Amino acid sequence: MNRFFRGLTAAQQQALAVRHPLVVGNPDGVPVALRYRANARSLQANHDPRYAHLAPAHSGTRDGNGDGDGPDPTGRNFGARRVPAHEAHGHTGYFAPGTDSLRAFVSITKGEAR
Repeated sequence: MNRFFRGLTAAQQQALAVRHPLVVGNPDGVPVALRYRANARSLQANHDPRYAHLAPAHSGTRDGNGDGDGPDPTGRNFGARRVPAHEAHGHTGYFAPGTDSLRAFVSITKGEAR
């Protein structure tokens, strides 16, 4: 996992965190700061008040509903895509060499996925 992320530029890492915060925010081996940003993004998109205090403060309203949080990363307007996980095994299996999920992440990072 760490080797995969070390091979990406900072912009590529951030793109994965923005598009797939729930995936990037969890596995061991992802740089801690990137995991933090991905998890913060997920918390901001979560409308559950039990967890609102965990999300970092931010200014402005991005989703237009007046509550100041961001869009739901699983919503249609967010731009996230489902990542195939048929060949992934275990918690960090999404990034295992040769898996369909890793091929999808590489495609996203290269800007080839639409």
